[in-house]
Amino acid sequence: RELHRITADQLRFFTQLIGPYPFDTYGIFVNDMDDRFALETQTLSIFPDEWFSGGPPRGIMAHELAHQWAGNAVTLGLWNELWLNEGFATYLEWLWLEADGVPLEESIRRAIPDATDARAEFGAILDTTVSSLWTANNYAGGALTLEAVRRTVGDDDFFEILRRWLIDNNGTSRTTAAFQQLAEEVSGQDLGPLLDAWLRSETMPTLPN
Repeated sequence: RELHRITADQLRFFTQLIGPYPFDTYGIFVNDMDDRFALETQTLSIFPDEWFSGGPPRGIMAHELAHQWAGNAVTLGLWNELWLNEGFATYLEWLWLEADGVPLEESIRRAIPDATDARAEFGAILDTTVSSLWTANNYAGGALTLEAVRRTVGDDDFFEILRRWLIDNNGTSRTTAAFQQLAEEVSGQDLGPLLDAWLRSETMPTLPN
């Protein structure tokens, strides 16, 4: 019952934030698989049962649900641009956690060391290879990229960008170039230097004030 309640709350939060849920159904499958990882598939998120031993893993549940928009409704045009899936889902997770009582600044503070270490080890986010797909570069680094965009364009434009990216592109595959084009169209700003620093540089940038 608690699992159903949390899922319903998260669905309600995301639909209010970014628009209608993009599919007809959604479910959660909790199983006793040996491999301990969460995985979203279209309309179904899969979790290992041991992750629920201390209660539902609320943040991870939000992350996998967010993938129904970022990853399943709007898919990748190029695999080295996985940040468009994992960075978006991570940032949406942070927004849900903020609504659930975890300040956004706390999520950001925790993410910066992981993103910095991953940048030093693997290089630029858009230099992602098979060996660095599932690293903090695309998760924390991608989410921090969105926070940098938000601080640059302001909340009104940022959330319009977020909604239009996830709703208008439903059923399509998109690239970073398309994201930049949309963000610049909405904000009226040249975001090339910002996105170059966050996505194409081997050096970790500092978040705008």
